[in-house]
Amino acid sequence: MDDRFLRLPGLLPAMIVLTALIPFLFYLNFGEVGPVGWGLVIFFDTLLLLGWLLKNFPEWNRGRHDDWISGRFPPIFWLVWCVLGPFFGFFFTGVQSFPPSQTNWHWRYVARVICTVATPLLAALPMVVNLNRKLKPALAQLVVLIGITAMPVATGFNCLRDLRSGPITLREPLDCHLVDATFGVYDCNGLHLLSREITQHSNVITLLPHSGRVLKLTKE
Repeated sequence: MDDRFLRLPGLLPAMIVLTALIPFLFYLNFGEVGPVGWGLVIFFDTLLLLGWLLKNFPEWNRGRHDDWISGRFPPIFWLVWCVLGPFFGFFFTGVQSFPPSQTNWHWRYVARVICTVATPLLAALPMVVNLNRKLKPALAQLVVLIGITAMPVATGFNCLRDLRSGPITLREPLDCHLVDATFGVYDCNGLHLLSREITQHSNVITLLPHSGRVLKLTKE
């Protein structure tokens, strides 16, 4: 057995801490972990694994035609976009001062899916083509590729599901209570709404079911 594998236990404590801490913080703040939380776990654990592989097994950075993840535009673009794509996507759908509405939610969700799902997957294609010819290095590279790409894809996955299903309408009276006094966030029947979004005695809710985005509140 290669002696370099004996250094792997030194990596495990950091991975265990991240794997426990991120879901805990998400559950503490949002009441669930969700795809974004698990995507972040996979992303950071994979980054740790990538750093460990490059340090201890530099030969595993060799691709089919060139270095697999260093010194070229495609891997740099893929890695940078996997980090920045979710922030660009959040700009289209997550800004509280400019929330999606019934008239513009579709194109904004399309833009988020392009930023977080389509572009990272397309950017990963040259990395797939350049995988090492040998099985073990290729498998390690594939694990890194999937793990890092999973993070941006996870942040846009529910938006992709909403584009497919479309908005739904619920008819039930709102039962709201304050959960965050700093930002004025209320929990209304499991939905997190800002104080300015709540209409007294509303009983018709139009929302996107997978992302939980409320598009309209009206009274019947």
